[in-house]
Amino acid sequence: MGLDIVLEAMDEELHRSKKLKIEGYKEKPYFISYLAKEIEEVSIESSHGCLDTSEVCKSLEVMATVHVGSYKEDGVGIAFVNLPLPDLKKGDRKKVKQAIKTKLWSITDSAFKQALTDFFSKKSQDVERVVDDKAKIADFSREDPHKYLEKDKELVIETTKWQEILRKTSNEIMDYKNVLGGSVSFLAKKEKNYFLSTEGTRLRHQNIYYNLLMEATTRGIDLLTKKEDGSVLLNVKTYDIGKYKDLPTPKQLITDVEQLVNELMMMREAERLTPGVYPAIIYQCVHGFLWHEVIGHRLESQSVNEAELSNPFEGRLGEKITKEFITIEMDPTKKEYKGKFLNGQYKFDDEGVPAQKVTLIKKGVLQNFLTTRKPIKPMNGKQFIKSNGHGRIETIGYEPVARMSTLVIKSDNEVSYEELKKKLIHLCVQQKKPYGLIIYGASGGETDLVNESFVLYPSVAYKIDARTGKETPIRGFEINGTSLSILENIVATDNNYEVAGGYCGAESGLVPTAEVAPRALINNLEVKKASEEKSRGPIIPPP
Repeated sequence: MGLDIVLEAMDEELHRSKKLKIEGYKEKPYFISYLAKEIEEVSIESSHGCLDTSEVCKSLEVMATVHVGSYKEDGVGIAFVNLPLPDLKKGDRKKVKQAIKTKLWSITDSAFKQALTDFFSKKSQDVERVVDDKAKIADFSREDPHKYLEKDKELVIETTKWQEILRKTSNEIMDYKNVLGGSVSFLAKKEKNYFLSTEGTRLRHQNIYYNLLMEATTRGIDLLTKKEDGSVLLNVKTYDIGKYKDLPTPKQLITDVEQLVNELMMMREAERLTPGVYPAIIYQCVHGFLWHEVIGHRLESQSVNEAELSNPFEGRLGEKITKEFITIEMDPTKKEYKGKFLNGQYKFDDEGVPAQKVTLIKKGVLQNFLTTRKPIKPMNGKQFIKSNGHGRIETIGYEPVARMSTLVIKSDNEVSYEELKKKLIHLCVQQKKPYGLIIYGASGGETDLVNESFVLYPSVAYKIDARTGKETPIRGFEINGTSLSILENIVATDNNYEVAGGYCGAESGLVPTAEVAPRALINNLEVKKASEEKSRGPIIPPP
């Protein structure tokens, strides 16, 4: 859109909106912000050798946030609208600008009225409750203004070329015997962010993501009957890329399909693991998922502010919560690791605050939380009155909350992978276990903040015989436990760090994240029987 027009429209309407006031009320906005996201994305999906979807989406999403009262005690209102860019581009510059201003005027008016209602609602609650003004924390943080106008970058995508690549790749998956389903999806996305506020912040910055996902499924075999047992097994391969030129070639995709399916076929005839507690080695992506689910969500500030949640780390700032050789950082400023793109990077969060590296745990001791512009109560003498740049949303319509970015695990107790396996065998002997576990991959995980539990879903795993060292594929289990129990069970790590990327779903939608982690040795890893819905397979084989 030549899209300084967005900033111009936001700037002019922001200036007008400072005059908002309802007759008979003295309250006026003390803070107004506009957040706009110009989205351009191409999504392509193919399965069973067919092209299922190929879509191009362009839109301009705009959100107005209005606060009345004061930073100490306020009411807040949020309103938003989505404007399809193709329609806007049909008009000339003046008409387009006027259209944006009109929508901003409308949603700002709505947000202001919401904010007033919220403000007086809070005031009314003070009639029946005793408020300790000294103990009360502010409702909103005051932040320094920032100005940053990034030059526009082009989203490179050859749609026809990738339609054919995906079709051939999904067909390649289906060419393997005993594959039940094979699909490949591709997303190219450019997100251009505009942010203006009455504090003086003026931003235009952008992120470009390329995401490729391959999936293959099969049915498990009962080792006694040698027949399919009704369980559906899944294996996945993801690519998170920042530059078009770094996308995998068709040849690389075919090589990766072979590995994907070979792993799946090994799992198809794997034995089922008996639920229990085992010493285990978890590979880099699984280790990253573990800290993401166990620590990451519990150190997001809203998990402290929400009364219904019992956070095990609340009030434990400055205390040892895990092994002294572990340091955990959340770093959205890190762009790549070992030349690999980090999906969790950004320049400013969705509240206009600069991205910042935050040390959450240092040498086993809890140091900090991920915060937004909504302060949290002091802990052990430390104040949390400022944002550290982690207020994020997937798309307009969500309210920013603290979210993870790039989680970096650092270890001061590194050994070679060969030594890590020796330590695993030693733990098996020490615990009188006939075998330990090696978890090579996982398809994801979940956390339950209410019940303080987590679960990871292994996709490729083996048991290793404590006497012979032989590795045998296993399946039919999930990794589970509580955050407090697992943290003290990490024995050591190796010295080979790798990147895992993806998307995290929570209160403010799906946001891109990444983990940098080494392999880890776990003293006691708790596993339970996997939740499975068994179903009858196809009556006849695929053509």
